[in-house]
Amino acid sequence: MNYSKEFFEWTNTEGEYDFVIKDISSGMLPGNHRPKNCDGIGFTSMYKDLDGTLMLEMNGVLRKFIDVKSEFLNNL
Repeated sequence: MNYSKEFFEWTNTEGEYDFVIKDISSGMLPGNHRPKNCDGIGFTSMYKDLDGTLMLEMNGVLRKFIDVKSEFLNNL
């Protein structure tokens, strides 16, 4: 199972993370795709759309990172 550092930060828990979303995102250019998944948050891929917005693929649907974060935190 893969977990991002952000998952542990958002849930205020400790654990071993596999990657940092911000680090991967900062290296992505608009139009890029990374097949990276986080079992904790529930996404299977990361995309940068043409305006540079980070998108996460969840259940086959692309969603803005900021929206996913907001919804995740509101449901804790």
